[in-house]
Amino acid sequence: MVFWDLNDSQRMGAGLIGFAFFFILLGFALFFDRALLALGNIFLIVGVILLLGLSRARTFFVQPDRLTGSACFFAGIGLLLLRWPIVGVILEIIGFYKLFGGFIPVIISVIRSIPGFGFVLSLPYISTLIKKLEGIDDRKSTIKKPVVTTNSAKIVNIGQEISQRNIK
Repeated sequence: MVFWDLNDSQRMGAGLIGFAFFFILLGFALFFDRALLALGNIFLIVGVILLLGLSRARTFFVQPDRLTGSACFFAGIGLLLLRWPIVGVILEIIGFYKLFGGFIPVIISVIRSIPGFGFVLSLPYISTLIKKLEGIDDRKSTIKKPVVTTNSAKIVNIGQEISQRNIK
């Protein structure tokens, strides 16, 4: 789906999400400015609702596997509004990761396709962090076949036992 294929309310939602990230980053840069962080969070919620639609956004936030992420995210916003910005932001980050953690590999692949950012993501320390975020194990480990012991204390290799069963 291309940006131009969206209807007007979905375009406004995408724009509000962009403004949300701008205000949240500005709030971080100004040492957890409560007003900017709250404004960014409101823009984010309204942007997601406009982008997805009200019913789809409701089902997105209330799915059983995303319910803890939603609770953390909205509790973080509440704590932010109650003048606990650092604790609120920590809860929001946990909730945001639980809500949108499945999209991280897609986001990283999109960022890699942007000229200049692919080089930055391939730098030594950054590439190890990115591989951890994508779930790729960078260490080269030897693959060991699982071993099962039977009652006679004879060590049996599962791969050999399965292949012997298939032969019979």
